[in-house]
Amino acid sequence: EQEHIKGVIISSNWLADHLNEIEEIISEIRATGKEVILINQRAMFLEKIPNIIFSSGNKKRAFSKAQGALVPENRKIGLSILDRFNGTVTVVDIYKLQCPDSCDIFSESGNTLYLDQSHFSPEGFDLISKRLYETHPNLLSNNNLMN
Repeated sequence: EQEHIKGVIISSNWLADHLNEIEEIISEIRATGKEVILINQRAMFLEKIPNIIFSSGNKKRAFSKAQGALVPENRKIGLSILDRFNGTVTVVDIYKLQCPDSCDIFSESGNTLYLDQSHFSPEGFDLISKRLYETHPNLLSNNNLMN
């Protein structure tokens, strides 16, 4: 039996002027009969998290400094994407997975969750993967994306 791809995941570091482009991409994918999963804008910091940690002296100050270093435009873009596309395609709000109440920069074991301003460390990847599975348990199932 031949596998058939049912869906496509699209993700990028979206900019404010990408909304029309996202809509075009979605339309082109849907024209092929495929499902679309849109990964929303993620949280990013103005400074590399390891630098924030090093310059802060302790974890409490590093956490506080990191909250102040969040790029506010990223959340605004993400909310615009949610407003425009949620309900028409599956939108994964990765920002909310990263920052449910605030943006943790340390794992429960005390290790950093980021390699730089936005890329996850292995522990960061594990945490986001766990949260993704908890909020969208069927998202990456074989039934959802492939026959």
